[in-house]
Amino acid sequence: MNPIEPEARSTVTVLRVGASEGMWRIGSAGSTYYLLDLDRVAVVRVRGVGSGRFPFDGQWSHLLEVSSWDLGSGVPEPDIVRVGCRPRYTFDPHPTWPDEEWRWQRVVTSICRITREDAAALRAQFAAGEEGERRSTAEGEPMPD
Repeated sequence: MNPIEPEARSTVTVLRVGASEGMWRIGSAGSTYYLLDLDRVAVVRVRGVGSGRFPFDGQWSHLLEVSSWDLGSGVPEPDIVRVGCRPRYTFDPHPTWPDEEWRWQRVVTSICRITREDAAALRAQFAAGEEGERRSTAEGEPMPD
C-alpha cells in the first residue's frame, strides 16, 4: 500500500489529537493533505497538484494547536479534527522565531491512520524544521515540547 493513500480499515471520523498517537493523514476534497505525527507533535502540509504554494510546505513543524470549525455554527472544537469540518493548524516552523504560522485546510473528507512502518518512511521523506530552543511563554517558562 502507498503510505499516503487511505486504508478503509484504519479510518476514523473524529481524531482527538491530545488523546491519540501515531501518524494520521488528513484528506480533503483537494489534492493537498496534511500529516499529523502525534508521537512527535508535528504537522506537515503536503501540497497537491494545482494547490497554492505556502512557506513551509513539505516541512515538518512543531504542532502548537489544532481546532475543527463547523461551518454552520462557526464554533471551534479545540484539539479535534473532524470529518465535515475545517481544521485550523497552528505550528512553529522555526523554534527560535517569535512568531508562529497557521493554515486552514479545506473541509476534511478523511482521517486515516498511517502504519508505524510507513510513518517512519514519511518522517524521513519530508524535511525537518529548524532545530533550536522552543519559544517561551509570556511568563518566561519554556513552551512544552
